[in-house]
Parts: sequence; C-alpha cells; structure tokens
Amino acid sequence: MTKIYVLFISLFAALALVACGGQEEIELTIIDLLEYDGSGDKAYFAYEGVIYDVTDSDLWEDGSHFGRYAGYDLTSQLEGAPHGTEMFDNVPQVGVMIPLELSTEDLTEYDGASHVYMFIAFEGTIYNVTNAEAWEDGEFNGLLPGNDLSDELTADDVEGLPEVGVLVD
Repeated sequence: MTKIYVLFISLFAALALVACGGQEEIELTIIDLLEYDGSGDKAYFAYEGVIYDVTDSDLWEDGSHFGRYAGYDLTSQLEGAPHGTEMFDNVPQVGVMIPLELSTEDLTEYDGASHVYMFIAFEGTIYNVTNAEAWEDGEFNGLLPGNDLSDELTADDVEGLPEVGVLVD
C-alpha cells in the first residue's frame, strides 16, 4: 500500500512539473519581480497574480514590449493594448505573486524618490499608488507615499488601488 501511495505522489509531482514547463512554480513579491526585467537571464511580468515568462519571446526583446516592461505587474496596464488576455495563452506561466511584507520603517523606502515604487499602507494593507492617477504628482491631498495613512485616508480613498502586501511589526 505504501509503494502505491509513493508511486501516486511521484506521478502527481511529475505531472505538476510538466504542467509548469518542467520547472517548479515560483513565488515572487512585486519587489522580487523587478529582478526579472530581461537584463539578466529571465524576463517575467505579472498579470492578475500570475507570473509569465517572456524570456524567449521575440515580442519582448530586451524585456520590453510596446512601452511595457518585464519585471513589473502589468495588471493595470493592459487597457489600451491592441490585444486582450487571450495573448497570455501562448506565454508560459511560471509562478504566482505573493504578498509583500514590510514594516512601517521599511515602507518609508517606497516614497517614489528612493525606489521605483510608491506604496502606502491603510489599515494593515500595503497599496501600490505608483500608477494611480490621484497620486501622479507624488502626493495625494498633501499626503506622501511611503507612509501608513490609516488615520488620514478612508476606505473610499484606497478603493481600486492594487494591494501588494501587508504591514508587519
């Protein structure tokens, strides 16, 4: 009985690896994803929590595709593209996005000046305001990114913003 169980588990693991293109599924935060911008060995982008590998795509030479760049979550940037998500059917899925965990002190690095991203925290959740229209000038009603704004904002202020992580002590 044990041999059958071990055989079944081995077969399941092999099928899972084949489904992932022979590689284990990776888990990356939005910050980890930046390492896969096409300037090194790999070019990945994320869309709706799924990580896609465009390393071998002629359409993503040097990690760039019509003003979009590998290494980023492109969920908010598909609008205006000449294609929809059906194009992702031809791109290998290699992993999933996982929540970023930042302390209040670490959050201060994501103010738009010190890092490529601008994050804010509200009630324990970290939001990406980098591409948010209301934050396009690097501030919102005098409030600056890189801060926990739980006392200054309302739930309506963060509605629709991409959640990228959690605030930890």
